[in-house]
Order: sequence, then C-alpha cells, then structure tokens
Amino acid sequence: MRSKVPKYVQIAEILKRRIANGNYMSQSFPGGPKLVAEFGVNYRTVRQAFQLLLDEGLLVRGENERLVQPGGAGRTPFKVAFVSSGYCCPADKWLLAVREAARKYRCMFCRVVFDTTDDAILYETLDGDFDLIFLSVGTPDGLLLDKIRQKKEKVVLLFADMSAEGIPFFDGIDNEACALIVRHLARRNCRKIDFFSVRQAPELYTARRDVWKKTLKELNCTGEAYCVMENAEEERFVQAHRLAAGFLKQGAFREADGVFCFDVEAAQGLLRAFADAGIRVPEEIQVASFGAPELAAMFIPSITVIRTPPLAPLAAELFEHFLGITPQPGRLRFNFDYRKFTEDELIMQGESTWKNEGGVP
Repeated sequence: MRSKVPKYVQIAEILKRRIANGNYMSQSFPGGPKLVAEFGVNYRTVRQAFQLLLDEGLLVRGENERLVQPGGAGRTPFKVAFVSSGYCCPADKWLLAVREAARKYRCMFCRVVFDTTDDAILYETLDGDFDLIFLSVGTPDGLLLDKIRQKKEKVVLLFADMSAEGIPFFDGIDNEACALIVRHLARRNCRKIDFFSVRQAPELYTARRDVWKKTLKELNCTGEAYCVMENAEEERFVQAHRLAAGFLKQGAFREADGVFCFDVEAAQGLLRAFADAGIRVPEEIQVASFGAPELAAMFIPSITVIRTPPLAPLAAELFEHFLGITPQPGRLRFNFDYRKFTEDELIMQGESTWKNEGGVP
C-alpha cells in the first residue's frame, strides 16, 4: 500500500533517526547525490528533506555551504559514546537520558554494544576520538582497568563507583537509600528481614548489604543474608530462581517476615521460588527490592521498589560539566542525594508488600 506521507518527509524522518543514533558520527553527512541514489528519488525531494532538518536545527550550513551537524560555531562536534554489554532496551532510562542530553547540547552520539570485557570493541572505543564515554562494565579489573585509568579524563563509569581512583561516576541514588526500603518493610510488621542477592560486583553487593545490616540494627530487627556470586551462564532472574529454590529446600526464609532483594532480577526469581513452594506474597512474607520500577510493575505480584528520580536533570548537569558550560572542578560523583526526596517520591508501592503500615490487609 502506497504511503500518503510525502517522500521528502519520510527521508527526513529516516535521517533524523540516523542522526539520533549517531550513524554519521565518524563520517561526513551524506550529500545530495548519495541520498538520491540511496532512496531512489530526485534531487528536489532530497533538498526538501534537507530543508526540514535545517528548520529543526539538526543540520547547519558549514564551509562551502555543505550541510553538517551542529557542534558549536567554529569547533568540531563533541563526540559521545554510550557503551554497555548485550541487549539494551530502547526504553532504558540511562541510555535515553544520555542520548537526550547529547541531543540537547548538540553532541554527536554513538551507541556501542560489547559481548564480554575482552571484546576488542571496548578497547577500540576507549582509543577512539570520543570526547566522553559512558561505560557500563560492572567493576573492571586487569588490563581493562588499566586502560580506563589511562583514559579517565574522558570516561564516566555507570554504576561502578571508582571515584576514589579519579574516575568519574554516574549513578541514580546512593546505596544509603536502601535504608528506606528496609524501614518500609519494618513499618509493615516485618521483624526478621532477610537479604537476597545473586551474581553482583562484590563492592556493590557489600555496599547494599552493609546498609541493610546497619538499618536492621537501628530498628532492632534481625535477618540473614543469602548470596551466591557464581558467574553462571544464565539470565540473572533464572539464576535467582534456581538458587532461591535451593535455599528454600535448606529451610531459608522460612522464619522471615520480609526479604530485601539486591535488585529486581533477584526479586523476580525469589517470587517464583516462593510461588513454587506455595508461599504467599505478601500474606506470608513480604518482598521489596532496589531499582527498575518499569520491570517491577510488570510482575505478579508487582514488586515494591526504591526507584531512581528522573535522570534528565542529572545527565544535563554532567554534560554541562564536561562541556565546560558549568564546570565543577574536582567533582567526580554524579548521583542524587536521596535525603532531598520524600519517601513517596522514591518508593513505588507494589503488591509484594502491604499498602498500609500495620502489616495487615
């Protein structure tokens, strides 16, 4: 069926998506003759598409009237890469926040995916001509860590806090916010609150476990920690289900009123293990977790979680620092102070905990 949308509009939309995805970051923006051949249209149609992009500010006229992507008058566009492993959901809030900030400040943007931390593309990206690289690799070690140290003036680590080594860090909220979810469970009559985690960076696991343990002591509550750090070749929620089922067979969680899970994947596996064992949530035990509210809302029962505030303001602040618009000398950590938000803003109430504070329906 023939589209009713004019061809020049269709071409402009394709070019907009390519620009947003960083397709033309490492090469010149294609001229009219190339696009005429590529899309099988006449030159007038391509010129109309160009005009739409000029009107929206996605292209500007450079030297010799050649169309280029704006990167600031008289300078090379600032080049940004977002690097993470495996599949990244198009709705991933970290990717979207960085991409939107790149668009806002008219930077060139590129999405890079790697399979393992040995992947050559990681090293090639670090050696490339990027001005700013957002890197999600867990807690790096060995040669990769050495490489990151060499390039730390342009690398920002996602989630892994190595600011003590002078490497900038971008995260949502501090691990201290875990205390809010433990208190949430305690207000719902949980006196024994266990902790469950699978396959995480040891430093991150330790940070959240320590907050859990400290908060239990403050509340005069008790709890056991269940964690397996094996690096199995399976999805984390599948691993969590398998390990939680094994723990249950050994009598784990049976005396607990609630469980605080390291992340939503751990919570998802635990909920399935409870369902398989005939343990009702939240009637017999309540479950809460950290992060990923979009996923937490999709499970049955939905999971009560600590959520990250909107990332756009924080991403903009980080870009302004690196672009020199509003530099913050010496700042290496870019995350939210959870104390500046109310519990209602940070806790998404799910069906896995009682909605009231009395611990009854």
